[in-house]
Amino acid sequence: MLSFCFVLTCLCSLPLVNSAVGQARQVYDMTKARYPSLTTNLETQVVNHVLPAVRSASKPIVQAYDVRLHQIDSLACSGLDALEQRMPIIKQAPEDILAQRCA
Repeated sequence: MLSFCFVLTCLCSLPLVNSAVGQARQVYDMTKARYPSLTTNLETQVVNHVLPAVRSASKPIVQAYDVRLHQIDSLACSGLDALEQRMPIIKQAPEDILAQRCA
């Protein structure tokens, strides 16, 4: 349904974003391990009720603004490319940035 979200793919390929997502995933996994009944119930509710509701509610909006959403996505990708060229540090891993700054 969201075939235009290329900017999300580009963002997730940045080491800083990838690291933040990885840390959030670790917290989620630790919470899930500590409270299995809570997270299992929550996951079931999200998968069975929330996601379908969001999909059906957003579908008419996405269809109505499909061309504009593609334009916005393209503009965001271009802006991200320009930012990467102006500030190449955002392509470095957080550990490398810290090592350089602390040395």
